[in-house]
Amino acid sequence: MINDGTITFRQRSNHSNAVSVSLAPTSELVNNGKLVFQDGADAHGAGGTITNNPGASITKGGATGTTFIESAVDNHGLLRSESGLLKLTGAFPAITGSP
Repeated sequence: MINDGTITFRQRSNHSNAVSVSLAPTSELVNNGKLVFQDGADAHGAGGTITNNPGASITKGGATGTTFIESAVDNHGLLRSESGLLKLTGAFPAITGSP
């Protein structure tokens, strides 16, 4: 899947189920825009990869909860937490850019 705009993942209004992105082992989510994970929204994967390209961003928004990204992240863009924690627990093969 390729994202060239903005995708926002939100927790369902009744808070009984979190919305998550599930990536299959050989799948890839290519982010050229903005991926926003609100509280209760996570990215799970058994081997899939999120490629965050230059100029793109992955943001944890919402309140003070934690967003887990369990998929591998090939990062060449911006990772940002506006509040709470953005916790990357999958493989993290690339860190590029400058402070």
